[in-house]
Amino acid sequence: MVPDSIEREVLINAPIEVVWSIVTEPQHIGSWFCDSAEVDLRPGGDLVLAWDQMGSTVATVQRVEPPNAFAFRWVSPEPDRDPEAREGHFTLVEFLLRSRDDGTLLRVVESGFAELAGTDEQNAELAARHTGGWGTFLDRLVTHLAAVDVAG
Repeated sequence: MVPDSIEREVLINAPIEVVWSIVTEPQHIGSWFCDSAEVDLRPGGDLVLAWDQMGSTVATVQRVEPPNAFAFRWVSPEPDRDPEAREGHFTLVEFLLRSRDDGTLLRVVESGFAELAGTDEQNAELAARHTGGWGTFLDRLVTHLAAVDVAG
């Protein structure tokens, strides 16, 4: 069975405004998630994510509610996937931020796997890869945050 959504969360020892900057500003996204990013931070805006080894993808910003919610629809770059074959390949990624004690609880939810154009097996494998991938990226986000000075 293909899970329609996956979730990962991490408690970060930083104020919510700082974590918001890390998940929405291109210079930060390009340090923990991809190699470079461009962000038009408004619903309907483009989010361009580029990886040196995998190429790039253009996502569409869906939700911007500072400092609590940021979401985009994307076609994740995958081996053997035609980046132009977008229809039926979109998932929704949501970053949900909540103040918690002296820090921020960041939850990432990616949904839409059950409706993808691939086979059930392919879609389940993609969901499993993304579950692990978001764990890795959240670890990188925390490491990046500890190394930068972000005015909150």
